[in-house]
Amino acid sequence: MAESLTPKQVELIKNSWDICKTDLKKTGLAMFFKLFELAPYLQALFPFADEELSENSETFQKHALQVMETVDTAVTLILANDISTLEGALIDLGMVHNFKNVKPEHFAPVGQALLHGLSVSIGQEFTAEVQTAWLVLFGFVQSKMEEGMVEDM
Repeated sequence: MAESLTPKQVELIKNSWDICKTDLKKTGLAMFFKLFELAPYLQALFPFADEELSENSETFQKHALQVMETVDTAVTLILANDISTLEGALIDLGMVHNFKNVKPEHFAPVGQALLHGLSVSIGQEFTAEVQTAWLVLFGFVQSKMEEGMVEDM
């Protein structure tokens, strides 16, 4: 599926991610606040489950930043056209998430929340074309993580 990204979509992802990279914490926090607005029940799956959600929570900030660093790795590997390394990393990540009781149905709100976080950071440059490119990439991420979740069963 990552192979189905067009060169134009890869460029849109690169350019939009360059904007997000200036403040990964902002993007990550916006994503997670949106995630727990959309699906509050998912908070129980995270290491900060017992904390009040706040931008001041060190555990919350750390996890949001880790997720954005993972996105950064995915984008970097896409730009390097190193799909096989990315696939392996995502399958492994799926195994880890399976162990943490993440289910395939949890990906839909995560995808929506990611798009929200990206739109907050990118602003007016978050066009329909940019959104579509990120949806294709997220679909690939989701499919490979789900493979890992199945392999771990």
